Amino acid sequence: HKKTVLYITGGGTSAFGKLLENGGASSWFLEGNIPYNKQSMDDLLGCVPDKYVSDKTARMMAMSAFNVARKITNNDNDCIGIACTASLSKGGDEREGREHVAYIAEQSINMTSYYRYSFKPGRDRKEEEDILSSIIGDHVNGTNEVKELDSDDYFGMIADDSYHIKNILFRSCRDYEVITSKEDIPRGSFIFPGSFNPLHIGHANIIKHIYDTIGAKVYL
Repeated sequence: HKKTVLYITGGGTSAFGKLLENGGASSWFLEGNIPYNKQSMDDLLGCVPDKYVSDKTARMMAMSAFNVARKITNNDNDCIGIACTASLSKGGDEREGREHVAYIAEQSINMTSYYRYSFKPGRDRKEEEDILSSIIGDHVNGTNEVKELDSDDYFGMIADDSYHIKNILFRSCRDYEVITSKEDIPRGSFIFPGSFNPLHIGHANIIKHIYDTIGAKVYL
């Protein structure tokens, strides 16, 4: 296992018990969090997401988890942030057409990826919870397979948009700094605004171009 921080909301939370029940997890499990309330989620992300159950929100959660893992381990290469946000069955009291879906995202030093699992109708909340917690466990254990799943229980689709972010996040090649408010910025600096959610190779190319062209420190 890589050193892991795991955030889960909306379903699949029983994964924590399954991952920890056999002991030995202290060697790799750093922290777990269940931001179930909307305010808790907003505080975790530092913003109000467009949707609480989406691939984007899962990726933001995973990035938050990864940054915590980095701080705990002080080893960027040996840690990972994993997150799940889900909308599972509510039983009989739910709107018509409401989809039962889960997004799981992983963030490491070299890539961002997310997975979408859409549950077939007819399962109750406990059955979906058991299935999802098992899927989360597979992600944490590194045993999830990149394939389409089609069974009586669920089917899944995977999309992988990987960003090589090592040189972007940790300033190993270019002179820049990330800021979140109006601070003292020296004259002659360059301000590059954006959400950077997440930072990716396109941003890196722009930073490189600015730095190579005018030689100024870049503030994101």
